[in-house]
Amino acid sequence: MNVAKDSTKVIKFMTLFQELRNLIDDEPEGLEASAADDKRIKQLCLDLIWVATSLSMNEHWRRQIFAAPVDPTFIEAWRDYEERYAAPLAGVFLSDLDICA
Repeated sequence: MNVAKDSTKVIKFMTLFQELRNLIDDEPEGLEASAADDKRIKQLCLDLIWVATSLSMNEHWRRQIFAAPVDPTFIEAWRDYEERYAAPLAGVFLSDLDICA
């Protein structure tokens, strides 16, 4: 993902992702259950998935605006998000829609 490191969406992603990781001790297993029991975690998950989805969509649809150098810290966080957090967060999102109920 080639996104400017000072993009407001990147900053928001990094802030929300770090806050979530701190809140759950960087253990995404059981995130859906935690979100079901804790409104703060749930809202944080929903906010994070919206920002991440927006970043991903912008990369796919508007590649020309993503020509600036990328912060390696963001790349590392994004990969961690995709590998360990994307699926549990999708579960939280779907549960919020009552699709998986």
